[in-house]
Amino acid sequence: PPRAMASSRTCAFLLVALGTCSAFHAPRASVAQRSMTLRSTTPVATPTQGAAVEGEATIARVKEILDAKLGLGNPADLAEDFMFQFPVIGPLNKKEYLKALTGFDLEAAWDITPDFYDFRVDRKNPKRVWFTSEPSFVHARDTPVFGEATGKSYTTPPQAFSITLNDSGELKKLTGGYVMDRTMGNTGGLGGAFGFFYAAGRPLPFPEARPYKKSKALRLFSFVGRLRNGFSRD
Repeated sequence: PPRAMASSRTCAFLLVALGTCSAFHAPRASVAQRSMTLRSTTPVATPTQGAAVEGEATIARVKEILDAKLGLGNPADLAEDFMFQFPVIGPLNKKEYLKALTGFDLEAAWDITPDFYDFRVDRKNPKRVWFTSEPSFVHARDTPVFGEATGKSYTTPPQAFSITLNDSGELKKLTGGYVMDRTMGNTGGLGGAFGFFYAAGRPLPFPEARPYKKSKALRLFSFVGRLRNGFSRD
């Protein structure tokens, strides 16, 4: 089946902003140093002390990759068979991923405060680390893409991310941007780039980039269900 791909420019917007924006533009403090941001970094309990130590080392390596901008600061962090998969964009290989992201600066328009937390090792895959991203941002500067700055503050809903390493400690698979609770935040329940464009009053022109709305088919299905339930009660 064809990939769910947007134009190269839109793809760049999505990749940078889908909750990972702080990892690409956060030179002031490393992930490991942001104790106020990383609320919990305790790995999942494992049967043996050795496994627990290994889990801590895996999380530490994931934070190093985040600090190196997920491969942008150090492309050698990416495995040759690297794969990027987000809800709408992907899968992308290493070459496509680096090409899409090179040269795009989200902070031209936004002051971004990262919030990565709840790092934990996957119970079934000890080389995969899950974590949550919940960045906040202020529309601080005028840009052609996001329009006139409003000075307003926004927070996205919490979004689930994962980084999978290979045996050499390279980033093999990156997933993320999966909204965990669309009732949180003030970006219309949208995460990542969708949240940024919605906040700027410039939502992208497809349903996935707008606040959730039931499809006509689902509304019809629900209506028929209610009718059937009404007839059953009668």
